Amino acid sequence: MKSKNTNKSKIMETVKVKDLSDEEMVKIMGNENDERYNCLPAVVDETVKSTKEFLEKNPNSARKVLSSEGSEFKRVRIGAPIIAKFLGGNWNLTKVQESLERLKFIEQGIVNPKAVYLFPTAASTVNFAKAVKDFKIEKKFQEEIAKKLVDSKTYGQRTIKETVSTFRPRPEEDTKGDPGWASYSDGQLRKSISLIKKLIKTLGKFMNGLSEVTILEGRTTVEDISEDTLKSFNRSLNYLSDCIRKVSAKIARKEGK
Repeated sequence: MKSKNTNKSKIMETVKVKDLSDEEMVKIMGNENDERYNCLPAVVDETVKSTKEFLEKNPNSARKVLSSEGSEFKRVRIGAPIIAKFLGGNWNLTKVQESLERLKFIEQGIVNPKAVYLFPTAASTVNFAKAVKDFKIEKKFQEEIAKKLVDSKTYGQRTIKETVSTFRPRPEEDTKGDPGWASYSDGQLRKSISLIKKLIKTLGKFMNGLSEVTILEGRTTVEDISEDTLKSFNRSLNYLSDCIRKVSAKIARKEGK
């Protein structure tokens, strides 16, 4: 009967122990994370961030990536193409570019990482980050919006943009429990109000222009406007009046309840 120690020593002989370089370790960990966590955005970003930092500290590793394609550079910019090629496997250019974009928004303090990492897909995280940036949503409100979208399982690009655009922060002094959300109709009406204000401002400038003096023709008058422009203006005015009348009627019915 063979001893346990003999069997153990034979097993050990078949195992080849290999010292891995830092470069190899970064690649292995990156691809293990990708497989184990099924491309979760938070894991992708952590991997991309670590890889970028490693390549910035070890430019020779970055040059090795470029030299494999027959190019030689003294100075290397560590961007998405090099990171994707360095990691290999499923790390394509789009995945790395999206990650770097998320990381940029987070580092700039525009996006709350707790909010953006609630989303399960890379595309939804990027769309959310862009939306909160465009609509200037403060970081302290972003997690609330993200939870609403994720819980409803509706986080396409259009839905994210519409939901973020209709969010209004709850006033500090409000004690009525306002959830902080405007309905879609409320949001659209507020946009209409903004457009009407701009129209009023533009028409005001037009009225002022009628009393201004020009060098060549003296005072400008309504007669200076072409017939086509006048017809187009009247058609637009009639259509706008009709829309305002219909909206006003619906609002009046609501107020009458």
